Amino acid sequence: MLIKKSLIITIVTLILSILISIVLTLITGVPIFFIAFFLPLLGLPMFTKERYYVPPVLEVKRCPNCGAVLEGWENYCPVCGYRLKVN
Repeated sequence: MLIKKSLIITIVTLILSILISIVLTLITGVPIFFIAFFLPLLGLPMFTKERYYVPPVLEVKRCPNCGAVLEGWENYCPVCGYRLKVN
């Protein structure tokens, strides 16, 4: 639905800006390209996707004995003293 709506808006904007350019050129005798004012609007909704930031899922390390949250560098659990790493 969003793509169809943005495509219609883009086509209508392009046609209107071309018509305005032709009319202004006929009135003034100088080629005025009114489409240049609308170039930033053309095609942007069609070709850009909405992007949402999804934070990475971090693995939480826990003590196997008491379940306390660890930072990952400990040799012993700071809560229960369980030995985590064997050197």
